[in-house]
Amino acid sequence: MLEQVRTRCATITRTSPHEVEIIFSAAGTLDKSGIAEVIQERKRLCPSDPIGLLLIVPADVELDVAIINTDHQRANQATDNVLALAVVAGNAISETLLRLYKAYYPPTFRAEVFTDEEKARTWLRERVAAALEEAALKGK
Repeated sequence: MLEQVRTRCATITRTSPHEVEIIFSAAGTLDKSGIAEVIQERKRLCPSDPIGLLLIVPADVELDVAIINTDHQRANQATDNVLALAVVAGNAISETLLRLYKAYYPPTFRAEVFTDEEKARTWLRERVAAALEEAALKGK
């Protein structure tokens, strides 16, 4: 199940019924409006299915430090169906900003920042499977 959409700053791919991969591109600066656009397209791609998100921020992506001033998930009403979030930081600056962001705006779901993509994918799959199993046991 590969469904894909592109925005000005990312490629969003639904890789399975319960996983979405977002790869940010180096074309321009990742800013507040770019993040809002990505969230809007992600919500359109999977509006209600429970999902895990894998965000990949390559080393050459330029981040607008002002993005740390907004809780983008809540501002864009994008948390209802998210089970877990794994973010892969491509460099030390991105890793620091992403960890700081997570501390400022703790998500309502499990979230981790990684520097290793394979570890992030494994962690995400495990969290999504556990969350789906828990929901099934609760009868959701």
